[in-house]
Amino acid sequence: MRSHRSLVGSLMVLLAFGGMATAATAQAPYSIEDVLSPGYPYELISAQGVDRIAWIEYEKGMRNVWSASAPDFAPGRLTSFLEDDGVDLTGVQLSDDGQVVTFIRGHGANGDGWVANPASDPAGAERAVWAVRTDGGSAWRVVAANSYQLSPDGTSVLYTRGGQVYRAMVDPQATQPDPTRPFFTVFGQNSSPQWSPDGSRIAFVSARGDHSYIGIYDLRRPAITYLAPGVDRDSSPTWSADGADVAFLRRPGLPFGAAAGGGRGGRGGGRGGAIQAGQTPPANLPPPGMFESAFAGGHDLEIWTADARSGEGRRVWQNRAGDDEQVQPGSIRWVGDNFLFQSEPGNWQHWFSLPASGDPRTRALELPRGEGFVEATSFSADGGYR
Repeated sequence: MRSHRSLVGSLMVLLAFGGMATAATAQAPYSIEDVLSPGYPYELISAQGVDRIAWIEYEKGMRNVWSASAPDFAPGRLTSFLEDDGVDLTGVQLSDDGQVVTFIRGHGANGDGWVANPASDPAGAERAVWAVRTDGGSAWRVVAANSYQLSPDGTSVLYTRGGQVYRAMVDPQATQPDPTRPFFTVFGQNSSPQWSPDGSRIAFVSARGDHSYIGIYDLRRPAITYLAPGVDRDSSPTWSADGADVAFLRRPGLPFGAAAGGGRGGRGGGRGGAIQAGQTPPANLPPPGMFESAFAGGHDLEIWTADARSGEGRRVWQNRAGDDEQVQPGSIRWVGDNFLFQSEPGNWQHWFSLPASGDPRTRALELPRGEGFVEATSFSADGGYR
């Protein structure tokens, strides 16, 4: 176990390759406990300002947050969830200075809004953000949320509820904002908030039915700026290292037939049995052009960058018409002078790289090659990929 954890502590990238097996060697008889007892690490992350990493480890039914720092990267357990209660841990994040680790405790709700309660705790179950300091002490609950974003300085988290963005302070002694009032209010269904590197601005997605925008909320003015707004579906904002620009994905706006729930009658916003893009409509409905959309030239995916202050943007990449080169939602990252994103053009999910300033027709470079999928990745502060 110690050598296993030391290996995790020294890695900046955790790769899990499917379809690869290690040949069993001759050994003495072993028990079921021997098979199930080794810890399974997942969700490896690294701090941006210091040489510290953190991860979640599943061991003997217990899920806990671990951390390690330079120079020896000796692993240490930060949380004390020491019962096999079946409660999930996910979404681990680190402040830039490596002093605060946050994570989600609790399962995602089902379609009826119920959160799993594996141990039948009479107090009930919830999905909430928790925090713990890397220099010691017990973990504490921050706020109930399905997902969140930790601020670079580790003082607050952003989360969404009812299509608006809210803020909660991490320090339990700090004065909390009014939980009934959004951090800022914008028309539409708003999600995916992303802090700028200096924590002064927030990029977010604002969905407006058949199209969506990338908005920037400036805490200092305060004001909202939309990035190259149009009639398309923009998503997955990611900041440049200097906070001057934001990159995002652009897909064609939702076609009328899909948005109207069949193309005949009033708009339904995609609800009530809408025919999705790519599906073949029934013979008695309008032709496929009503249900599929593409940019001029036939491609259906672009990467754009925009000035975070002026909102002026430009296309820096596009896929090819009919190409299966897609991007996993939320995976695009601006690392150094390159965009990195996850895609699954074949049987394996891999990372791909593109120059941040280049020909829109440039083909993406596949980073890990061969049969196997990338399970978790963390990038060093200097933009390296290891």
